[in-house]
Amino acid sequence: MAEQSSPVKKSIHPHAGRRKSVQQSKSPIRSSFHVRLEQLSAISENSSQQEASKSNMVVNEKLLMPWCLYDQENDKRQQSTSHEIHSYLLDKFKVLAKKKIDTLEPFLISNLDEARFMEELYKPDSDFRTLTNTMAQFPAHFCSGLIRGLLMWKSFPNTVAKVRDNKSSEERHQLAMEYIFSSTLLILLITVSAHGSCLDENDYYQLENQTLENLKPSQDKRWTPTTPLAPLREKIQDLYAKILGILSIYRFSQISTKVQLMCSDMKSRSNKLPSVVCFRFLRIQLGTKQGLEETIKLIGLFFKFVYLAKKQIKEGIMETLVSILRSAIPFNPSPEIVYVEWYKLITENYDILSTKLKKAKRSTSCLTLVATLLCLSEKTFFVRNFWNFVQDILFKSLKQRDVSRGLRAQALDSLTILIATYLNKFPEDLELYQRLLCIYGQIFSPGLKRSTTTNTPQDNPDTLVEIIMIIANHSLDFAMKKIIFDLIAPSGELTPEKHILGLRALIQIAEQKKSLHEYPQIAGYLAEILTHLDPLPQSLLPWSPQSRTVNDILQKEKASIELLRATITCVPLNMPTLLSTERILATLSRCTHSVDKLLSEKALLALPALMNDQPHLRPHIIHSFSTFIFSIPDKYIDVQFSGLYFLNELLQKWTRILNI
Repeated sequence: MAEQSSPVKKSIHPHAGRRKSVQQSKSPIRSSFHVRLEQLSAISENSSQQEASKSNMVVNEKLLMPWCLYDQENDKRQQSTSHEIHSYLLDKFKVLAKKKIDTLEPFLISNLDEARFMEELYKPDSDFRTLTNTMAQFPAHFCSGLIRGLLMWKSFPNTVAKVRDNKSSEERHQLAMEYIFSSTLLILLITVSAHGSCLDENDYYQLENQTLENLKPSQDKRWTPTTPLAPLREKIQDLYAKILGILSIYRFSQISTKVQLMCSDMKSRSNKLPSVVCFRFLRIQLGTKQGLEETIKLIGLFFKFVYLAKKQIKEGIMETLVSILRSAIPFNPSPEIVYVEWYKLITENYDILSTKLKKAKRSTSCLTLVATLLCLSEKTFFVRNFWNFVQDILFKSLKQRDVSRGLRAQALDSLTILIATYLNKFPEDLELYQRLLCIYGQIFSPGLKRSTTTNTPQDNPDTLVEIIMIIANHSLDFAMKKIIFDLIAPSGELTPEKHILGLRALIQIAEQKKSLHEYPQIAGYLAEILTHLDPLPQSLLPWSPQSRTVNDILQKEKASIELLRATITCVPLNMPTLLSTERILATLSRCTHSVDKLLSEKALLALPALMNDQPHLRPHIIHSFSTFIFSIPDKYIDVQFSGLYFLNELLQKWTRILNI
């Protein structure tokens, strides 16, 4: 059964609102779950507003009920119906869980391959996906009851399948139960947290104990990280780690105390430092006095482990610290709380680790941890150390391109949070733009014109675009004229990697509803890029004579095709002016039926967008696309048919626009 954590696209009733998707960050440290946790943390901080609007929540929850069960005139009937829905969903879950366990029955025999067992367990189940997505659409009080039902189901495993005498079979059965339970529980907890609701104290207590118990190291001596079922155990631990992260948003003090006791207990028993990677999703609290005290204790304990641990464990502890501390970077200190001890903890560890970073061999985890500590430091400390750290450490790390060490990738990731913090704390600094240009020169100038035959690793484009967008959100004019124009300007020769970054930034700026018409240079740059790429769309048509296979063409022209995709996406945003309209529309028409599916999708979106926004182009679009259809050879009947179908859609769109 595949882990499901996103709601269905269609609501189960007319009144239910669609939930916005979260843009994933592909940073080496930050995952999509980190982004989700930050959103839930923001919800929890508005608890006072939630209390004030509690009376409105009852109405909203009624509106969220399926239309066929909505009865405004009879509250008793509603309560009765709610109980029936709750019982139905739980019964459905039990039936599907038992069905899943039954399908695993042949794979529970110990002499069968463990890989086949895990493959069967991970296999997508459409019925289960529908059920969990339905659960995620209900109001929070429904999910709270479902969580209690899940806990009861977990406490009586014998009702799902018979108890086995064989230890290996029993182990597999238990792991399957844990996987089903944890993946479903995570979906329900995300739903409860998204509504800003809380569970009962007893439910929290059971969940905390259940989660922490599953995060403890296995006492079974037969289990090692190299055993065949280790990937499944790690996946289950990851699910429980995410569950603990959500629980910590509302009950950090209680969880922090238990985590500290758990770490001390593991250390005293084995006389070894515990692995704390399973706590990487914890969300510290700096907005309350009790939360701050517990945060100082927990982070202080982890730093002690860093200084005592050997290299392999030390890396894991530092990665965990980075994950935990980054969630606190955007916080605003409360005027009612004294942060002297907190800032002391941050600055002391920054001084120790930054000194080691300069002297010893550089560590990727240590680099990102030092950058995170600097972002969390007091304003005066930050300004005193920011530029020295960037010049002395990060600029040197940017020149390192050893894939195994990943220093350049971590330096770019560190620069992302440092620039964001710098712009937030010092938006009017006199040296601001000079320093940003210096950083841009270090990041983007070296290596962007690399030959495709070299083994030099590519930078993560998402991180580079994120840096551009951070600067653009602070000063769009500076970002456009000093960075983006420099990236997208062909200057006589195409460098696809460089142009793609600038065009992706343009697309994101346009998605933020910011006008690009104030920058006519964009149209000229787009025209130059399209001129350089002019032969490419024709060569990608299915009937174009080729001496190479389609896969060979797509592989060899990969960078140019990606650049053409980005350029076509930008055409509706700012129509190129240095090319004739007929030439641009002919290029778009050819791209609609390219052998590259993504390119085809971009063109199929660009033409309707031009129909909608450029009234004077509508006759030209119809004429150009009709001409393209006539050029399709007769043997490609399916292409002719799809072309005529799309032409009909364009004509219908034109008709609808005129009617409006």
